[in-house]
Amino acid sequence: MKSPSPLHHRILFPITDVYGGVVGYSGRSLDNLVMPKYINTSFPKSEHLYGLSHTYKEIVRVGFAYVVEGYFDVLVLWAHGIRNVVAVMGSHLSESQGWLLAKFCNEARVVWDGDVKKEREMFFPGILKQTSMPHEYDPDTYVMAFGKPKFIEYVSKTQVVDDTNQLKSKICRMI
Repeated sequence: MKSPSPLHHRILFPITDVYGGVVGYSGRSLDNLVMPKYINTSFPKSEHLYGLSHTYKEIVRVGFAYVVEGYFDVLVLWAHGIRNVVAVMGSHLSESQGWLLAKFCNEARVVWDGDVKKEREMFFPGILKQTSMPHEYDPDTYVMAFGKPKFIEYVSKTQVVDDTNQLKSKICRMI
């Protein structure tokens, strides 16, 4: 029997605009062996940041945002008291996402998963910093293993990619 929907047997993440209006859904497979791991409904992924409608007030208050890759990263960091976090829902920070985030802060601290070190395109019209988690960790698994203080200590070692406020795309090689 065919499943009633491509999103059947998946954890659904509602994707919202900054005002909290739902623009689409992303469904993650419950079984890590089922591919593709994620299936999205049709929405412009590169124009939205997961979690921003819930985290923008804290981002404004502290003046910067942690930018992570995925939904679970945002949810787990939030659960551990890190409320100034958004996800790019992929492997780059697009120009649209950069401009959107810049409405709320002038510094982005990008924290990539530790599984892949490669060039990633990032755009942010302000201070842009980046780091990558140790090889075996993503931001969510790191904070679950070591706690909020160790996570903040680790990511405080982010490297400045650009602080010239140049409005250009940056290609960054992870080291």
